Amino acid sequence: MNIPITQELVEKKYRLYHNRINEALAGCFNADTPVTLYAPAKYILEGKGKRIRPFLTLLASEAVCGSSEKALNVALAVEILHNFTLMHDDIMDQAELRHGRPTVHKQWNANVAILSGDMMIAYAYELALQSPSTRQIELVHILNDANITICEGQALDIELEEKKHATIADYLDMIAKKTGRLISAALEAGGVAGNATDEQLKNLVTFGEKI
Repeated sequence: MNIPITQELVEKKYRLYHNRINEALAGCFNADTPVTLYAPAKYILEGKGKRIRPFLTLLASEAVCGSSEKALNVALAVEILHNFTLMHDDIMDQAELRHGRPTVHKQWNANVAILSGDMMIAYAYELALQSPSTRQIELVHILNDANITICEGQALDIELEEKKHATIADYLDMIAKKTGRLISAALEAGGVAGNATDEQLKNLVTFGEKI
């Protein structure tokens, strides 16, 4: 029997997964030393993020296999990778606040933010490799492709600031890489964790690109 998808159902699922994701993230980066490596990562994850990307990861897994259990690790990896990009983006934008709190490079300094962000990338990959899914290598490839694409988008953003006659196409290309790719990757990774077929993965990626 097909259950109709209502706004109430989606909101209930979101609250459930949001709490689950936050509880799991609280268990990350708890090493005591070096403080200036792990404390900034924990600090940025304690911000009031919406957790949309890991929510989509868990939802994608549930959609293809009926369960999100095998996708939790990679959902955390997606959120940590997202927050690494925010940490470094704040440095480049010279932003002073994020979610009403000082950005990491303001709370500490730029060197600390760069180093902690670098560590978060490796941590995200390690989480993906520890996934109970049998397709861990695919998960890492998805995260790596997303990371490279995000960096391309950031580079295009810098170039657009100096471009006198940027077009709408230029902007859409930049934003698709800088922001859109991690959303489609979140869904793709959830699908892989749930052992999706090639056709299911294609549909998940297409859906992510349309969000």
